[in-house]
Amino acid sequence: MSQAWVDEATSYQVPNAASGNVNPDWQQGYGYQFWRCRNGAYRGDGAFGQFCIVMPEQEAVLAITSGVPDMQAVLNLVWEHLLPGMSAQALPDDAAAAGALTERLASLSVATVAGAATSPRTAGASGREFAVGANDDGISVIRFDFAADGGTLTLRTEDGEQQIVCGYGAWALGESDLESAFLRHQRAPRYLPNKVAASGAWTDDSTYVADVWWYQTPFRRTLTCRFTDDGVQVEQQVNVSSSGQTERPLIEGRMTGASTTEP
Repeated sequence: MSQAWVDEATSYQVPNAASGNVNPDWQQGYGYQFWRCRNGAYRGDGAFGQFCIVMPEQEAVLAITSGVPDMQAVLNLVWEHLLPGMSAQALPDDAAAAGALTERLASLSVATVAGAATSPRTAGASGREFAVGANDDGISVIRFDFAADGGTLTLRTEDGEQQIVCGYGAWALGESDLESAFLRHQRAPRYLPNKVAASGAWTDDSTYVADVWWYQTPFRRTLTCRFTDDGVQVEQQVNVSSSGQTERPLIEGRMTGASTTEP
């Protein structure tokens, strides 16, 4: 790829300042498949904060993956905190600062669901199947199995069963296609399961909350399961969506038969 082609592809080709977008980095003009940025940079970007930012003056490329509704806020942090620290001059050695940075990076984590490992509802709900009404995800039955170290949600659909293991005070790794299942009727072939990390806890006597992250994508879904003596309501919230709507339809289930764990 020649430098002349790069210069043309990343230079101002299409105006977008009058598009009504108030975000300053989306008002710098558009090249050929590249957005221009402030501070002499340009970028490729994807939904919900996937960035490849090229900063020619600093001879640097910054890659960012995220799942946020406000993409401008991410770029603001780059210009406010990262760019001022980039210099053509080598920084002096600072063992203390390097050690602090190493320790900080090693300690970064996503908080698990806060709550209790068990509740008065645990015994009555564990091992039970709940038949649910028609829903976008194609789920017909949900089963809950609880243990001291977490819970397991078993989802039965037209394609079979899948399990999401939720660690207590930890993230349990697994696979699920729940986040893409509701689009199955729009696209072919059927989506394959994606890797997930899930955590869960009882936030009150009748409510179990599961956080499920598709950690190779921008998407998270929080399932708030409210139990009654013979039923469950599952509220679903996503972190981002193309429509801006983060509340997904309520799933309601009715307990069927005896516990599947009983002899």
